[in-house]
Amino acid sequence: MLRKSTISFLLLLLLLIHPLFLPKAFSTQSGYVFPLALSNWKGTGNIESKPEKNNGKQSILLWQPLHQSAYLKSTSIPTDWRFYDEIEMTLQSNKATHSWINILLCDKKNAVASTYIEIDFTGEKVFHLSTKGQFPSFSRSNTVDWNQMVFFAFESHSIANLDIDELQLTIKKIKIQKTNTKNTYPKTDLSSNQKKSLFFAPIFFEIIEKNQEKMVHNTLQNIEKMAQEANLAKTPTPENLFYWTLHQKLHKKSMDFSYQNRSVVLFQKSYWESLLRQNDILIQENGLFFLLTYDLIQADLRYNAASEEKFTAILQFLAEIEFNQCQYWINTYPYGQGNNHVTRAASFLAILAYYHHDLVRRNMYYQFAQQVLDYYFAFQIDQEGSLNEGTHYYIYLMEILSYYGYFEWYAHQRNILKDFSYSPKLNNMTHWAEAIRMPNGFLPAVDDAWQTRVIFPIRLISPLLDDKTRGNFISTCQDSTNLTGNFPWNFGKPLYMPLFLFSVDETFEVSSPNENPSRIFFQENQVVFKKDWSFQSSYIFFIGKQTPSLHEHDDTAQIQIFANQIPILLDSGYGPAGWSSKQRNYYISGSAHNVVTIDSHGPKANYNGSIGPTDKSSILDSYLAPSMQYVSMNISRNVLFRDTNWERTVFYIPESENSPFYCVVLDKLSSSKEHLYECIFHPNGEVVRVKDDTVVFQKNVREQNETIHIILQSLQPRKVELKKGYYSPYWGEEYGSSYVCYSDRAKQSSFSTMITSTNKPSSVSVSQVLNPSNSFQNEYAFTVNQQENSFMDFLFKNPDRKLVQGSWISSNGAVAYIRKENGSNKILSFVSIRSSFLNLQKTPLYYAQNNIDYLYFSSINSLYDYFLEYESFALSNRIYLNLFDISKVLLDNKEVEFDNSSGGISFSLPPGKHYVLLFQKGEV
Repeated sequence: MLRKSTISFLLLLLLLIHPLFLPKAFSTQSGYVFPLALSNWKGTGNIESKPEKNNGKQSILLWQPLHQSAYLKSTSIPTDWRFYDEIEMTLQSNKATHSWINILLCDKKNAVASTYIEIDFTGEKVFHLSTKGQFPSFSRSNTVDWNQMVFFAFESHSIANLDIDELQLTIKKIKIQKTNTKNTYPKTDLSSNQKKSLFFAPIFFEIIEKNQEKMVHNTLQNIEKMAQEANLAKTPTPENLFYWTLHQKLHKKSMDFSYQNRSVVLFQKSYWESLLRQNDILIQENGLFFLLTYDLIQADLRYNAASEEKFTAILQFLAEIEFNQCQYWINTYPYGQGNNHVTRAASFLAILAYYHHDLVRRNMYYQFAQQVLDYYFAFQIDQEGSLNEGTHYYIYLMEILSYYGYFEWYAHQRNILKDFSYSPKLNNMTHWAEAIRMPNGFLPAVDDAWQTRVIFPIRLISPLLDDKTRGNFISTCQDSTNLTGNFPWNFGKPLYMPLFLFSVDETFEVSSPNENPSRIFFQENQVVFKKDWSFQSSYIFFIGKQTPSLHEHDDTAQIQIFANQIPILLDSGYGPAGWSSKQRNYYISGSAHNVVTIDSHGPKANYNGSIGPTDKSSILDSYLAPSMQYVSMNISRNVLFRDTNWERTVFYIPESENSPFYCVVLDKLSSSKEHLYECIFHPNGEVVRVKDDTVVFQKNVREQNETIHIILQSLQPRKVELKKGYYSPYWGEEYGSSYVCYSDRAKQSSFSTMITSTNKPSSVSVSQVLNPSNSFQNEYAFTVNQQENSFMDFLFKNPDRKLVQGSWISSNGAVAYIRKENGSNKILSFVSIRSSFLNLQKTPLYYAQNNIDYLYFSSINSLYDYFLEYESFALSNRIYLNLFDISKVLLDNKEVEFDNSSGGISFSLPPGKHYVLLFQKGEV
């Protein structure tokens, strides 16, 4: 009979067969170079082989697929691939067609491993494809017999085949080889002290008992209620078991195992298998309650071997389930490197490994979980912290990841935000969630998500944060429907209560960040405009697309707006039943978002692992100033409308003490063919007026006892109509809605829309002043009124950056914004981008010898008369300002010489970024 240790060793060997853990066995073969002679290849399309220019003895292969599903195949390959882990390919493309080419590996039983490359390059490019990493991410490569390989092939994709008839690939080299890359995941073995209660050490109960915070008291009352409900449950759940047990511990009662006897179903594998059949998320949530119960009573179980054996048997079974779930998501999720399911499963597996009695297997599970997290976080989170799934999935991820964070903190004194290879991305993700949050504290809708109630309270991992008060700020929200004050509704979620109790010894003080509340994430093309960090701030979320996501909607370059303490420009949401929603096709369509559609099609997305290129975006220009902020974005429509170019610019004028906020959305479209362009906006509430180019919606806000008016005004004549859609604010909720559609049928067209909102329409307004000559299309003027205050705003965009003499503004810059006070005509502020002069109504505001990259001027401050901030790359420059009666000029707090003249004052500008204070005569 085999000994137990021998069985464990054999099981470990079986598990290591998985490609991610194929041992780096020694091989005398340094690699194999595929012959590229025509005799070694066959396929469809045009195939040609010729000598390589620099080495006539070697061949290169030329392939024109010409059509979808064309192939190029070679059987001149090694049979045994066990010792190779990388394919190196040197390819040359005649054109960046953005078509996809599949790479196929097939064994003698026709089991195929595959991945793909995108032809997004012109000229030569070298690819390094991991057979043990990349290929398992796209197909069931664990079923491939790597000792019986038959052929290697290229295949033009059946769907992602843009301009495939124009593509010519030159294959210069294909080599399979063994790399010496070391695994980057931590090699530390788990602690061997399995009897130590990690989450509920004795000090935990001491801290809870001494804490006097009201929120802690309320949480303990909720635990009392949950314990009472658990006691009444006919069929206890893992949640019931945990809270009944925690209740006993908090009251220092001796452990009574009778409740566990009532919970006999939880110690049967069939119970957990049934949860898995419903959804693997249920395994993690219920499994955590079960694990926490075991951790809570480990000391008591020392005297009850039978109960301990029942617990550990299930925990080991759960570890097996999560290991298999990792493999499932790794090997079956189509065309994506995993999703939140695989990293959730790996996070839970790492914790479960600690409680496994088999020392060999427990360390193997832990190592495996670390490798999965290291590999897949590299794809799921970009360098700026943006998650590649909907914001709703950020919550799902953080729920389990937070428990894993405490596990590492308690077991190994390691911080998941600092001490792992993926820590910088996780840390940046917390700041990303902070930056994009709406003023009410909830996250905006990104892809499969809702615009309301979506938040993960980051203070639940307070011990891991450097700035505890900032973490508390991220967790606050303004929601009159919740019962936990300024904390979100899910703060009292049963799964979150233990996390909250783990952090009760941290501060409850709240402080907002010091940096600019507006933020641009250039890598993912996400833009946040905010006045400040308060609940009352206005807010714009302008989102493009760069990285392939897993829950995408057709919404590249959509905007969402929040003001007057409510969302005023909506994302239609996820749908009342998620993927199963009856109107699912609508929710993912361009019509459900604030975008421009072309012939009724929104920017094409890569929804839920479907295949093909997406319509990506790129930020062309941006600037953030206190008085005006803007971003210009180009959106490719390569999937369906390669002949069409779309540029969207969003201007944000934040509110001040004396004026309301508003934004201007400029869309410019051009094509060689005629199209129907539709510019779509989804205001919150009910439509009350459509007159000429202005549409007014109103939203009755019962909690605030006021009515918000949302105003959209087309700044140029366009056909306007209301269309019917749907709005899903949260799970289980769906309402019929109306949305605004401005349209134009043309080859070249543009839309210009001003959007604002107010709760006092009789005294607060923003309205367009018609251009008297209409000599320059991208020049706009607005009257801005609030109570007795009245201003005139001028907005100027010069896409060609040539000298322009407009009706109001003259400049050679890219963008300009000016605000003057009506009545006095005093210039309050202006912004100029990449210009050397700026005039308002033929009166110069400034001019310079050389271009200034940006310049911001303000005359609104109680401490000094004028403020100027600029950035200039000219080595020498001199500026002339239309200011008089100036006594002193401070550049970076140092007094500088200046000249007075009939045109104002002038002084030299050193290169770089600087600020200038100017004081009038008579100032102290």
